[in-house]
Amino acid sequence: MNAVSTHEPEVAPQIPGVRCRFLRADEASNPGAALDLVLVAEPDGDASAAGLARLLSEQRERLVELMREHGNVLFRGFDVAPEAFEGVVATGFDADRFLWMFPMAPRWARALLDLPLVGRITRAFLGWIESAATGRAIVGDKQSTLADDQTIQFPHHEYGIFFNVPRVLAFFCEREAERQGETLLCDARSGYVGMPSALRAHFESTEYIRYRSENQWYLPPFTAPAVLYHPDDSHPSMNFTAYQHDVFARVAERWFPEHEITATSQDETFSFVPTFHRGEHTSRGLSEDQIVALAESHLERSVLLRWKQGDLLLMDNFRVVHGRLNAGMPERKVLQIVLCDYIRNANRFTV
Repeated sequence: MNAVSTHEPEVAPQIPGVRCRFLRADEASNPGAALDLVLVAEPDGDASAAGLARLLSEQRERLVELMREHGNVLFRGFDVAPEAFEGVVATGFDADRFLWMFPMAPRWARALLDLPLVGRITRAFLGWIESAATGRAIVGDKQSTLADDQTIQFPHHEYGIFFNVPRVLAFFCEREAERQGETLLCDARSGYVGMPSALRAHFESTEYIRYRSENQWYLPPFTAPAVLYHPDDSHPSMNFTAYQHDVFARVAERWFPEHEITATSQDETFSFVPTFHRGEHTSRGLSEDQIVALAESHLERSVLLRWKQGDLLLMDNFRVVHGRLNAGMPERKVLQIVLCDYIRNANRFTV
């Protein structure tokens, strides 16, 4: 397999108050990385957490626009401690990590979670479910770690198969790995366009996909659209979620021959088996050839992002898909906040 096609980024757009550039080749681990998937913002004087908080508050609309265009905005070189992460992000974006779990509109779910006693009990219960279902550690009402015990993860839209799909995600690197531990970022738009036409038609003709985790009894089945449309410009992307990690691992080994791919039996615990529904017709799963084609088209424009301690990344969850090849040595620690720009999953919930 050849390396990812080299893509020279255009001149980087600017954000008032910071210096902006695209990711450099030495900040990604894959040759020919799609560097324009990550716009890097560095301090232009004030590198404090308070300064970054003001920036997020004042430039929220500009940041949303840039995420739509490029996928990610990475704030690098700012003096942000782990305990300040949530407060910095909250100045520009509301956040609540459990709204995706509710079969109701986000505003009603938020009202329920805000109730004094019922909300606290519900959050604790949902935190247990999320931790068990994803392998994450819940470190606060709104924050969790990324799952460091799941060594490989197929590229995916975060919670794309659940009731409410988050628009923007925030990540913070509390501890970088000394070796590897990158986050894989793939261009969801070019990946969708690059799929074989017959496979793309397979998704476009599907009314909804029903997902069931056969290894996690506490999760009900979920239904979701096969194609997600960006809430701003309606650009389509395939609704990516966990399929077969072993197949993806073999594809990734060809694309990244110098990168360690660590797949274990644990990975299957977090896989969802899809059933495609078209009226009265259903089909179960995807063939290995179809999964290979999906992986190939999305890896064509991708970045293996090397985390640096203190990095704060904002990601458009409809514009890119993200995943992981390994947890790094020693394991990295990356925190995540799911932001409240949720898009209602209009597909019906079926059992």
